[in-house]
Amino acid sequence: MPSPLRNPDSPDFPHGQPHGYASGCRATYACPATPTCIQIHRARVAERKREGAGGYSDVAAVQQRIRELLQEGWTLSSISRAAGLNKNTALNVMKSRSCHKRTAVRILAVTRADLRAVADHIPVPLVRWKLGSLHAAGFSIRQMAAKLGWSEDAVSHVITGACTRVDSFRADDIDLLFQMWEDARPTGPIATWARSRAKQMGFYPPDYYTEDGQLMDLRPRDALAEEVGRRLEDRAQVATTILKVLRLTLRFRMNAEQIARSADIDPTQVSRIRSAAGLQFIRVKTFEPGATRSVLADTPLNHDRVRKILAVLDQWERDTTLDPFLLVREELGMLKSRQYNLNQRRLKKAA
Repeated sequence: MPSPLRNPDSPDFPHGQPHGYASGCRATYACPATPTCIQIHRARVAERKREGAGGYSDVAAVQQRIRELLQEGWTLSSISRAAGLNKNTALNVMKSRSCHKRTAVRILAVTRADLRAVADHIPVPLVRWKLGSLHAAGFSIRQMAAKLGWSEDAVSHVITGACTRVDSFRADDIDLLFQMWEDARPTGPIATWARSRAKQMGFYPPDYYTEDGQLMDLRPRDALAEEVGRRLEDRAQVATTILKVLRLTLRFRMNAEQIARSADIDPTQVSRIRSAAGLQFIRVKTFEPGATRSVLADTPLNHDRVRKILAVLDQWERDTTLDPFLLVREELGMLKSRQYNLNQRRLKKAA
C-alpha cells in the first residue's frame, strides 16, 4: 500500500539502495528515496529563508508599530480589525518570535483613519485637542456640553484627560462641532474667562493646529527680534490693563463685574490685580436683604497705598509717553516675576 504521506506529484527518485526497489516505485514507509509532503514543505521554507524572500518577516518592526499604536490608546483588537485580520492576530504577534510577511505588511500599513473606521472607542488624545482648542476659542464647558448633548462632567473629563477613551459616535459629534466653530464665535466675559482657562491648560485656538492635531510652529528660525518685540508688547499691555483696573476702581468706584465688562477681562483677574496692588477690601451689607458689596477698607495702610496709586495714575495720565511697564514695576512694585524679564538666553531658547 502506498504511503499516505508520500507526495503523489513529486518526481520519481531512484532508490540507490542495495536491497531497493525499481526506479519510480510507489513504496511504503520503508522507501527512503521518495520525499514526503512534510519534507518537501520544510525544504521549501528553508530555501525561502536562505534566499531572503521567504514568507516570514522581522517581527521586531511589527511589534514596535503595535506598541506605538497602543501608546496612542488603541486596543489590540482594533489594530487587528483595521488590518483585516483576526481580532487576536496582534496579540499573537506580540507574543511570538516570527510573523508572516503578509501579516506584517497589513499591520505596518494601518493608519489612524483605518482604526477610526473600525474602532468602537477612540483614544482621548485624538479628540482632546479639539475640545481644548474650542475652549481656547471662547467656548465654555457648559456651551460645549449643550451643543454636544453631553453632561458638563463628560466634557470636563475629556478636556482634563481624566478619561482614556470616548465612544466613536461621541468623537463624530466633536468633529462636527469642530468644523462649525467659526459659525458661532463666542464673545463676552464668559468667552474671555474660557480663553484664559484654556491658556493655563496649554491649549490654543483651532487656527494654531494642523489637521492631525499638531501645534504649528508659526515663528521663523531667526525669531529673536520678533520674540523680544512680542514680549515687550505683551508686558506693556499687561501693565496698561493694571493701570486701567486701578483707575476704574479708585476714580470711578466700579465693582469687579463692571470693571471686567469695561476692560474685557475676567472678574477673577480684576480681584487678583487689586490684591497684588495692595488694596484691601471688605464686604458690607446693602439695602437689599442678604446682598453685600465690596468697599475699600478704612485702614491707615490702605489709605497710604491709595494715595501712592493715585499719584502713579496722575503721572501716567499727564505723560502718555511713559512706559507703563516700568511705571507699574518701579512705582507699584508689581510685575517682577521672571516671565517679564528680557533674559537673552531664555529668549533665544524660546525663539
